[in-house]
Amino acid sequence: MLVITFQLNQMIIMLFCPAYYAFQNFRQLTSAAERRRFCEEYFIRDNVVSEIIRLMGDYARLLHEHKYIATPSPTDPGANINMNNFPLFRAILCGALFPNILKLVPQVMDGRVCRPKVRARPSEGDISINPKSVNGNVWPADPAWMVYFTKTRMDNSMCSTVLDTTIIPLRPVLFFSGSIQSNLIDSTVFTVDNWIKVQANPVLFQLIRDLRVCLDDILESKFRCPSVTNWDPSSTEGRVLHTVVNLLANELVPTVQTQRHPWEPKINERPSSGDGMQSSQSKLTALQLDNQKQGV
Repeated sequence: MLVITFQLNQMIIMLFCPAYYAFQNFRQLTSAAERRRFCEEYFIRDNVVSEIIRLMGDYARLLHEHKYIATPSPTDPGANINMNNFPLFRAILCGALFPNILKLVPQVMDGRVCRPKVRARPSEGDISINPKSVNGNVWPADPAWMVYFTKTRMDNSMCSTVLDTTIIPLRPVLFFSGSIQSNLIDSTVFTVDNWIKVQANPVLFQLIRDLRVCLDDILESKFRCPSVTNWDPSSTEGRVLHTVVNLLANELVPTVQTQRHPWEPKINERPSSGDGMQSSQSKLTALQLDNQKQGV
């Protein structure tokens, strides 16, 4: 799929055009002007689209040869069942780039909202987000998570800097993480990969553990005996996959903005009493989670 990162209404969004759309429409364009307009619309070059189309065809044929999809066509509906599920795409992006995870911790000093503190896993040391990048001036109302691709060392910086980041919800971080350890004193506190501390419903963590085991079993069976994915909810494989998709896709991304909060005092101005931002968080009740576990 074609991926474009941009900023809209103080929210960081990844807009993606399904690859089948590019494959079907770009190939049908006959004039250079039409292809140029297509590329301008999706902020991509003509040769990049052509290369993506070629890679799509090669990848689809490879999957078909190994019996993972029913047809060698990259536009096969059965292989693109989740093509419009953007939250799932964001979660998969987290899994692909894990453990390149950052945590943004809001900072308030003397009633002023300060630039959030960026934390990475201890082995990474200090990391900063380039202020000229899309997420360089994000001001979260609550702790927020980011995934990044690469880091670099700038000439004028004492620590590593990341340029390309995407804000992600918490559940994909937990689902694609390594070890999850519970707190012996507080059953609602968990430590992920020995550095991420999370407080949440224990039922959620147990559901994540169970789904990870079930998904591992499905993947192992696919490796031993390749077959087309069965999305039928009446099958065990279908129930597990639908539960995983619902878990990862039904959580809202943390609310952030790319400017200071309205109530932050400015130079030569008295503090105002504007309302602070409140994050929108998706919550699964214990009853819903228990029902999902029973379905698995």
